[in-house]
Amino acid sequence: MNAKVLFDGTPIHYEMSRDSEIIATLNKDDVVAILDRSNLLWYKIAHNEYTGYVKSKLVKSEDDVSDNVYLCIPREAALALYEALSYVLRE
Repeated sequence: MNAKVLFDGTPIHYEMSRDSEIIATLNKDDVVAILDRSNLLWYKIAHNEYTGYVKSKLVKSEDDVSDNVYLCIPREAALALYEALSYVLRE
């Protein structure tokens, strides 16, 4: 299964840890092969000559159902939610 990278500078880690060595970085819209999705937070991926781990929230796999999420909430709440999600996805 393949996945598309969502952000420039997405790191490929040697191990499933933010503190592990970064062996390469990916660019937005790069396509990676997902080798293992058994961990909800990290995917084992392959890209070119690199094999390592990326945070699952930084890539979008082919089997994701939809790009669209519709919410019926007040505008102010929607803006606050958007800001919070943007922060979490970049972390």
